[in-house]
Amino acid sequence: MEKHILHLSKVLGKAAKHAIFRSEQMSENHFTDSTNYSNLYSIADLTGINDDVFPKTGLLTIGQCAQINESILNVYALLGVTITDLPQEIPAELLYKLLVS
Repeated sequence: MEKHILHLSKVLGKAAKHAIFRSEQMSENHFTDSTNYSNLYSIADLTGINDDVFPKTGLLTIGQCAQINESILNVYALLGVTITDLPQEIPAELLYKLLVS
């Protein structure tokens, strides 16, 4: 599993350029109503990485969840996306579930 996590982290890092391109394409029509946040794109939508690549939380250690979370948050940062209501002390497993769903 560790090799898969390392590979996924690298892929997420490389996907940032692709994500920026995809987000520019999607933003033209997607955020026309700024009060409707129910249609926000997932990390899979932004990067083109299939949802199936992200392991279920039960298969990951806390450290592995944290590693993937950091990679995903780095992609968001490159896109200028900020999660404003994220608690500082959120467990890594819960944050992982939120970020990949």
